[in-house]
Amino acid sequence: MIAVTVLLLVAVADLVRKVPAVQAGRRSAWWVGAAVLAAGAVLVLGAGVPVLVTLGSAAVAGAWTLTMPVSGPGESRRLWPVLVLAAVVVLGALAPVRDLTGPLVDAWERTALGAPGPDAVPAAVALGVLAVVLALTRTANVVTRAALARARREDPAPARAAAGPEPGPAGWRLKVRGRDVATVVPAPSRDAVAGPLLRGGRLIGPLERLLVLTLGLAGVYPVIAAVLAAKGIVRFPEISADRAHGTKAEEFLIGSLASWTTAGAGVLLVRLLLHG
Repeated sequence: MIAVTVLLLVAVADLVRKVPAVQAGRRSAWWVGAAVLAAGAVLVLGAGVPVLVTLGSAAVAGAWTLTMPVSGPGESRRLWPVLVLAAVVVLGALAPVRDLTGPLVDAWERTALGAPGPDAVPAAVALGVLAVVLALTRTANVVTRAALARARREDPAPARAAAGPEPGPAGWRLKVRGRDVATVVPAPSRDAVAGPLLRGGRLIGPLERLLVLTLGLAGVYPVIAAVLAAKGIVRFPEISADRAHGTKAEEFLIGSLASWTTAGAGVLLVRLLLHG
């Protein structure tokens, strides 16, 4: 349960600190800390998660929040916290999974999915699915944007593309007796024209990851391949329009690989809980 607890508290922290009211307040860190502690208390009192595991997971969530800001000049530019979090989750997933007990577990076992039987879904698996679903929304966006920010920092071309073409010559004006008769302005070169960066990822990304998670757990891998191919087809006009620079192709590739990796990791974690 270590991996699930860590992932759940980190996801709660990311969701709360992105709420507009929390971002606008001066004590946003207090709200995030209160939400993480409240979620930890629910896990301890409602599901019987060990106190030490919960406190350690809360510490990981706090460190993640401090090292991976979601706003400001330092927004999502570090990759080492992502690697550390991934290592903690992997090591936690390898630890034995203990049975959960508590009021929330009892309530889950009274539902259709958790009722005792050969097809019952254990409470630990249900909690793992909840943690993965929450993490694939906001936390996975933070991870993906960190990878994109790292790539843009190494290659400043996207920043230039977002700012627009560089100003060219002012042109020539024909005046007769102090009056403008005609103006000749040279057209910008094709290489200097670049559209905005790929947009919509903050909304499309979570939907795509949740779809991949659902299809992956259902075992319909050909459909996943079709979905990923469809994404490339939809983005193709934007990518092909940037042939002169190639920055959109790189952005699409890095963002997609980071997003798909987080979704695939979620599928593996849930399957490990199912067979663990």
